[in-house]
Amino acid sequence: EQLEGVALFLGLGLGKTIATLMIYQELKRRKAVKKGLLILAPKRVCEITWPDEVEKWTNFKDLSWVNLAGKTPAKRKELLMSKADVCLSTVDSTTWLLSMFNTTNKLKSLPYDMLVCDESTAFKTWGSGRTKALRKLQSAFRKTLLLSATPRANGVLDLFAQFFVLNGGKSLGKTISAFKNKYGYTGGYKGYDWIPHGWADDAVNELIAPYTIRMDSIDHLDLPSMTFNNIYCEFDSATRKKYKQLEDEMWLEFESGGELIPLNAGVRYQSCKQFTGGGVYVGPKDDRQVERLHDEKLNLLSDTVEECGSAFVAYQYQWEHDVIQERLIKAGHRVASLNGNTKAGEAGKIVAR
Repeated sequence: EQLEGVALFLGLGLGKTIATLMIYQELKRRKAVKKGLLILAPKRVCEITWPDEVEKWTNFKDLSWVNLAGKTPAKRKELLMSKADVCLSTVDSTTWLLSMFNTTNKLKSLPYDMLVCDESTAFKTWGSGRTKALRKLQSAFRKTLLLSATPRANGVLDLFAQFFVLNGGKSLGKTISAFKNKYGYTGGYKGYDWIPHGWADDAVNELIAPYTIRMDSIDHLDLPSMTFNNIYCEFDSATRKKYKQLEDEMWLEFESGGELIPLNAGVRYQSCKQFTGGGVYVGPKDDRQVERLHDEKLNLLSDTVEECGSAFVAYQYQWEHDVIQERLIKAGHRVASLNGNTKAGEAGKIVAR
């Protein structure tokens, strides 16, 4: 109650969702927060995880909810200002939120004074648009919770921006340049890499400890050696219509003006598989081009990797590799590739790294 916020770095299955709602209810009862709860999360988490979890518990039946994910800007604004107890919105809506409340007086009218970042690593990159926006919004919230099972997948630098969002720099300082100078040095290829000192982890852990609750699944749950989790990608109506046209009519017109006409059922099958990934090959085999069609599966993959912290991603088509790599690097992940040209010795080093 005395802190501006807390980082709940709990492993998968340890109850981050129910803990968050119980904390909100208790803070509201004690009048430590007086308005609603704003939850920023990846799209799939907004649309599936939170609604499914809330349905399981009778404790929260009295809370009113709105979900901004997938809504038009006008509808988002209407729902946002409805003064519901809990508002779910995607991490990518953060810049839109700033555009709505971009002055001190407007910030005061924000109907939420508690913030939850689930998954908080979505804000680990100091210079990203969403993190810049949230840094400016941060003063509007009395209390903040960070939720993540893997808060530092790429190392200790991942923590700086997250904890700035949590308490405005009280834990790790107010500028990333000062943090880098204190806890590491530049090196690597052409001196472009930031390398933490060997003592940096322990020093940073000590600074964030008063604001952090850390529990690992392996220490508290009897887990199977492997769990299969099928995550299904839902197309919007326009994308689904295009897919059915390709599947049923063996023909697809592109917004660019070109078209795809599979010559037989086998080619149609391959084109439909490519479509589900977000694009299709067009043109002769020796001069193939890629026509991009949608980002639904790419967005879902990006959100999933963000939740997991690290992942081994299998792909089928070269263009898929290229767009996946570009997206994950842009999101701040370190990416390495294995393919038929990778030498055995190098492959082992990549996996170990």
